[in-house]
Amino acid sequence: MPQPANTRSSTPTRGWLHTRFHLPRTTVRWRLTLVYGALFLASGATLLAITYVLVAHATLVPIKPQPQHFNFVKAPAPIRAALRSTGGQIVIKRVVERQRISDLHELVIESGIALGIMALLSAFLGWVIAGRVLAPLRTITATTREISESNLHERLQISGPPDEFRQLADTIDQLLSETLLARMIENVIENAVRHNQQRGRIDIACELDGGQARLLIENTGPALDEHAVAQLAQPFRRLAPQRTGSENGHGLGLSIVAAIAAAHGGNLRLHARPQGGLQVTITLPDATVTQTAPVPA
Repeated sequence: MPQPANTRSSTPTRGWLHTRFHLPRTTVRWRLTLVYGALFLASGATLLAITYVLVAHATLVPIKPQPQHFNFVKAPAPIRAALRSTGGQIVIKRVVERQRISDLHELVIESGIALGIMALLSAFLGWVIAGRVLAPLRTITATTREISESNLHERLQISGPPDEFRQLADTIDQLLSETLLARMIENVIENAVRHNQQRGRIDIACELDGGQARLLIENTGPALDEHAVAQLAQPFRRLAPQRTGSENGHGLGLSIVAAIAAAHGGNLRLHARPQGGLQVTITLPDATVTQTAPVPA
């Protein structure tokens, strides 16, 4: 009889470890802290090794110690004679070598303790410094997330030297402008298509006039009330379905267009066409005239 298939789901080892032991989420700040700590430990260990070698070499006892290497002040004559003999010199060399080894061992222990204390301090300072270095990046992320229809005029506008964070913020500001302008045009065209009549038409025109760029979009449809049309740029304002020919939409399309236009120093004007339908005019400053100077590299 065939055995039933094993239906237990296999959890990846890394995910299981994170779930069972609640390991902290790896962030750039943590990684920078580990890098700072590792670099300090490596440099500290190298300095400790160099110091050990230099001290060991400086305290090295000569292979054949001479009597002048030792000062037997106030020692009785028999003791001085014994210490200056060949056997006495060997004993002295052994005693000095043992003391040397003991001193080097103590040097390693004390230096290791000092290195450990400084490693903890460097890890803490690395955490603080990494936080300060990444602070502009957190500001960029938070501001980008907060930009919505109610504050489309906001930009990152990071101040400071033209470093990598400044270049990133300027790039995001430019991308936000381009994305919002594309969304604005898309909303206007979708609105013109949605609220058109069967076999109607849409006219689109662009023009430059006195440092201003204008986008004009007209669609066909039933006659509209001019006063009601003027209110369409406000959120959740729609005309009756029998006047627009469509029940789709929530009344946000043109309000978003107005907000985007205002965020770029322009405006939105709506007019009811005498022959029926809607005329939308978006006016923006000409980018070739109002373009700011580039950030120096």
